[in-house]
Amino acid sequence: MNKIRYWLLLKMAEMPRFFVFGIGLLLAFALVLGALVATVWLDQRRLSQQHEDTLRTFQKVAAESTELLDRLVALDDLRCSEAGLISLNSYLLGMGCCRFR
Repeated sequence: MNKIRYWLLLKMAEMPRFFVFGIGLLLAFALVLGALVATVWLDQRRLSQQHEDTLRTFQKVAAESTELLDRLVALDDLRCSEAGLISLNSYLLGMGCCRFR
């Protein structure tokens, strides 16, 4: 081990610019790699958070839709006519539907 260290020290003494340049390149590579890893990690976390928010929103929409459909099924006077549509519209406007606008 001492022979390798001594040989390396001799080479560094013979070509100091080469070793300083090499250490600089290694340091630059390490910094770029660290920045890349940090960027990917932060992007992954942000994307994961957006997916969770979207999932929560769609769960709320599904719950509201289910509630609305249950209320509509409970109505007895649903008809496929103009009067039925007017009745349905007035019922939906009266209950304050569509909370996500």
